[in-house]
Amino acid sequence: KEPTSSTTPRYSLHSYQKNLKNKAIRYLLNPTLGSRILIHMPTGAGKTKTAMEVLSDYIRARSVLGGFDQSFNVVWLAHSKELCEQAEQSFTNTWELRGDSTVDVFRLYGSYSYSENLLASNHAIVFASFQKFYSLLNSSHSLQRSIVGSIINKVKLVIVDEAHKSMARTYHRVIQTLCEKSLGVQLLGLTATPGRSSDEKDDSNKYLAEFYQSNKIGLVDEIGRTVDNSIEYLQKLGVLACLERNELLSEVQVQLNDEQIKNLNYFGDSKLSEILGNLAVHPGRNKLIVDKLRSLYLEGQSVLVFACTAN
Repeated sequence: KEPTSSTTPRYSLHSYQKNLKNKAIRYLLNPTLGSRILIHMPTGAGKTKTAMEVLSDYIRARSVLGGFDQSFNVVWLAHSKELCEQAEQSFTNTWELRGDSTVDVFRLYGSYSYSENLLASNHAIVFASFQKFYSLLNSSHSLQRSIVGSIINKVKLVIVDEAHKSMARTYHRVIQTLCEKSLGVQLLGLTATPGRSSDEKDDSNKYLAEFYQSNKIGLVDEIGRTVDNSIEYLQKLGVLACLERNELLSEVQVQLNDEQIKNLNYFGDSKLSEILGNLAVHPGRNKLIVDKLRSLYLEGQSVLVFACTAN
């Protein structure tokens, strides 16, 4: 018989996810390293899952390292109802496995109404859409103002999904309001797209980096070295597929000059949604895409589709 055995976690992270999580936790538990962090993981690398493991470690650590203040009120911000729902479900699944205490979960997105219970909770996670939180900031209703005031006064950690949108005007105001009211509030951004362009000299990239205090955490290898090309690294690990890109040319084209691109950063999703909405209903473009998908399906190919809208 073997003298020893080993036990493997049932739902463990990949090594690259664990390495990144450990680095993020070191930042969160050591505020002298900076109060703002931007986590960059490519699409398909498990960004949300990794973030929930970070959040679970953070909550457990608050009860050990928090001293007399063991509260851990967290606000998770996303720009759509679907992203809020995905994040909430992912946290619930993760905390049921990793958690060691009761956490109050509140929803401020979609059709969910405001709960007065939020006023009393000091162990809460609020999943909120930017749109709904922004409306709370501008509300004259007494209960709504009390709720948003309670969130702002008690928040310890703000997490921003799709953090490259942080510089959009309304989003920026929400984040700044949450982070600047009280001392010691930490900010964690999550993104697969750290800037709107690959040009490091682009102002949008510069402002985003400065907003997160230039603390960007990307993938690191087994010995802690930063991975330069994360997509290529994950392809070699067999996590991401090597894509074959085929460009489909339609009669509809969207031309944006530099000023209009900068305006996208300023106005946020309202303008971008208008552009994507117009593309989504163009019949000729849609037929071209559907015909291509049909032919790939008949060939037995695996296809990943990113559409303009969820409708």
